[in-house]
Amino acid sequence: MTRRVTIRTPLGEQLHLRQLRGSEELSQLFSFDIDLLSESRDIDPKALLGKAATVEIETEGGGKRYLDGLVTRFGMQGQDHRLYSYHLRLQPWLWVATRRQDFRIFQFKTVPQIVQEVLGRYGYPLQLKLTRAYRAWDYCVQYGESDFDFVSRLLEHEGA
Repeated sequence: MTRRVTIRTPLGEQLHLRQLRGSEELSQLFSFDIDLLSESRDIDPKALLGKAATVEIETEGGGKRYLDGLVTRFGMQGQDHRLYSYHLRLQPWLWVATRRQDFRIFQFKTVPQIVQEVLGRYGYPLQLKLTRAYRAWDYCVQYGESDFDFVSRLLEHEGA
């Protein structure tokens, strides 16, 4: 059975998915490398970098699975007959938090409050689904860690 896999980007129908490779793991950020084909030779990387893209995969039962993320890499690979070959990397918006390090002290806040403060600055939707109350910490320090590593450490410590 042939399954249909397509990609939606800000460029509309200009790019066609050729190959998808990647990984998803617990407590890790997903990463998908995607090879694309286009009739256009001069696609501007700025039109895609940092922008949202979605891969739609038709599943065995006829349903659909969606991989939503940001384009974190994009470039031309060469020419394949009459088409041009491009490469794109798709990662979650949380990947942006791996690019920023900080030194901060949080006082008298719960871990969910700290997480909202740290990740809220990125402007992406953040939804906390909590099943219990969390204690307020007298102080909590982010010392040269990326925002992602800091938030991951706090959530692991609290068992969230």
